[in-house]
Amino acid sequence: MTRVERVAPWLAGAMLALPVVLVTSPPSCDFPQYELMVALLRGYGDPSIAPRALYALTLGNANQGFFALAWLLSLAMPAALACKLIVAASIAGLPVAAARLADHLGRSRWTAVLTAPLALGLLFRWGLLANLLGLVLFVWVLPALDRYTDAPSWRGAGVVGAAGVGVALAHSSAPFLLGPAALALALARGGSRWRFAWAAVAVAPAALLVAAQYALFRASADATFVASRAIVAGLRVRLSGLHVNAYGLMEAPLALALLGTFVAALGVISLGVDAPQGTSPLRRHRFSLAAFLLGAQYLIWPYSLGGTGLLYLRFLPPAMVLLAVSAPPAGPLVRHRLIVAVLAVAGVLTTLLGVAPAFRAAHEGYAALERITPRIARGSAVVGLNLAETPGALTIFNHAHAHVVALRGGRSHDEFASLPQMPVRFRPGMAWEASAYRLREPTDFIPEVDFRRFRYALVRVPDARTLARLPAAMGPSGRQIAVSGAWALFESQLPVLPLTAPDPPGVPAGIPAIGWRLRALAGARKPAAGADVAPGGPRRWPAAFPAR
Repeated sequence: MTRVERVAPWLAGAMLALPVVLVTSPPSCDFPQYELMVALLRGYGDPSIAPRALYALTLGNANQGFFALAWLLSLAMPAALACKLIVAASIAGLPVAAARLADHLGRSRWTAVLTAPLALGLLFRWGLLANLLGLVLFVWVLPALDRYTDAPSWRGAGVVGAAGVGVALAHSSAPFLLGPAALALALARGGSRWRFAWAAVAVAPAALLVAAQYALFRASADATFVASRAIVAGLRVRLSGLHVNAYGLMEAPLALALLGTFVAALGVISLGVDAPQGTSPLRRHRFSLAAFLLGAQYLIWPYSLGGTGLLYLRFLPPAMVLLAVSAPPAGPLVRHRLIVAVLAVAGVLTTLLGVAPAFRAAHEGYAALERITPRIARGSAVVGLNLAETPGALTIFNHAHAHVVALRGGRSHDEFASLPQMPVRFRPGMAWEASAYRLREPTDFIPEVDFRRFRYALVRVPDARTLARLPAAMGPSGRQIAVSGAWALFESQLPVLPLTAPDPPGVPAGIPAIGWRLRALAGARKPAAGADVAPGGPRRWPAAFPAR
């Protein structure tokens, strides 16, 4: 191993992780929600952040390892920086963990560099940050699991079982990652009953922990969440979306180039293989078999089940990591390793090029937001209305309001605190579920109604014309008090209910929402079918908003 090859995984990880720390906030859709959760943990019980009657601690549930680590760091630094450091460590840790596995298998460390772009892929962009941390820990555990399967012992079972629990604490997908890996390794050693029994012993602690967490999850989740029906994505969608599901939202040619680089490198690695004497093919390719079992789950799992989404997408990155690192090693020709090195470096550089626009937009957008954040009184209710990006899509600013609440305290309409697995949850009746459901569409905001609930409305606008029309659409219930970049901040001019007031069951019929009003102000005298109006009543202008 050359000196360059030895340090290449560390350098690749650092290059991909550094932008996360440098920007104001990374372009990870759910990152502000993680930041808010850590801020609530650090300030729990502080009345200047939120009333004690609003939130409750629910420790010990699934997927709380990330929050525990970030909370410890937040005791010495801001919550946002603590979360960024955990995310950056996860991104940098993936190629390093893959290099450890490559060393164990006698493969080139350039295969580990080949996996580095996955750390900034869809897991990062969607904000599945606990999943990303769990992936790194899973890859780190694999050499120990392989040695244990080769020579089982009670001491080894304890070590591997404890490591599996660590993976499970990071993310509850641990049994579905470790289980197929242990099965493949046991099969490669002959597949006798005692091999399978020892493999089961190693995975059992993680499986039991996740089962207990799931039981707690079911007990604490509301009926609507538990009863959510499964959403299934077709095989064509899964296969045609491989490049996006692996490398995230970027320009399609760049994502396809990354996938092509990965496939080409696998082809080069497999050239000129001389099979070692006395070793069965199944034993030689045991981690390729594990990759196949993980990839099968990508094809089998639904998109959503029981209120949890993006299920099948989570199995693609670990399958690709194992496939890259465990691919049959190329022959002794130096040019093969050089080609793999060039492809791996090209993948890292292409990733940086592909994510640069999103990082730039996030940095500038959140920097502009922080310039008007001091105008928000501490401990207030804030609603975020992202009119510039498609609701529910892989966006950068859909949860910007959580960043504001993390800095100023209070609450918002959409928080992780409504999810049953979070360490801090809304107390019963405090979640404002009806408002959260209606405001999934930001154009459904009704000033006369919602400014009695939220003291501030933080609006991200798509263009200057929308910004110019917003004061008329919001007034007189809300007054514009600040503008910064694409952000407009409005303050309620109505009596605002306390943060702990119950959510109203419905809204008055026939009051037009801001989407309807903005279209009218743009010159459309009659809104299109399905206009943004509270259901059940005539479509009319209220006296406070005269027709144009």
